[in-house]
Amino acid sequence: MLKPQKQLARFQETKRFVVSVDHQPKRSYDTREDADAEAKLISTAFPVVSVSVTDTEQENLNMAKLARTPEEKRLAEEAAAASAES
Repeated sequence: MLKPQKQLARFQETKRFVVSVDHQPKRSYDTREDADAEAKLISTAFPVVSVSVTDTEQENLNMAKLARTPEEKRLAEEAAAASAES
């Protein structure tokens, strides 16, 4: 007997700022503030997962605001500075 194929929901990037969880895009937003608010809620509720906000027009990750420790913040700021230089 054949089983019906599952239809997978595919992410459609339609807005500028994309919230990703564990490197998988989940939702997109028109404003940075809305995306940051959603990312903060997710990272607070699920502290084990990695949450990021990507600006699709500039391709910059906003990891520094979501870093939990000073070391994570420093690494995120260094990565952002390195990507801005290239």
